[in-house]
Amino acid sequence: MRIVITESQAKHLIEDLYNPLDNEVVTYSNRIEPSEDIDEQNILDRIKSTAQKVGSKIQTGVNQVNDKVQAGVNQVANKVANATQPQQPKTSIQQPTGQTLEQVRAEWMKVNSDTSNTKGFGEGTSKDEHGAMTMAQMNGRVAIMKKMGKTNGYINASIVEQKQFNDPDGTIHFLVIMDIN
Repeated sequence: MRIVITESQAKHLIEDLYNPLDNEVVTYSNRIEPSEDIDEQNILDRIKSTAQKVGSKIQTGVNQVNDKVQAGVNQVANKVANATQPQQPKTSIQQPTGQTLEQVRAEWMKVNSDTSNTKGFGEGTSKDEHGAMTMAQMNGRVAIMKKMGKTNGYINASIVEQKQFNDPDGTIHFLVIMDIN
């Protein structure tokens, strides 16, 4: 930012130094008497120099504020970008090694046909780990209720065994064996 004062504006400033303001009592203390020592060009140069210094300081302050605002905008943009990136599902259970989903399912389904115990097999599938786990637990409880001949009610059961399989597309298969507490 640069402050420019025209020569006519500078002359008006000088005249204001020599002449009192309207309705002002003229006294020696508030009026500068012209003398031969005052050089108008020197005063004009001093006014322009001062105006340029003030303008330079204002521009420096504006630049500093702009820099701080830009830094704040960049921080917010980075936080938003990090928050919107897809997160990999967190898995607390490692994918079993050696057996496929179909092999585990076939082996564990035998639990539901065995009437000598109070265990039940359940499977849940979802893109969300918690949803898959909840679905598997509910299906395991339903299997136990069917063994007991009940059609409705609640069974207090806990997980005896569990396995999780993750598909490449992000689908989570949760398999559980539940037993009555």
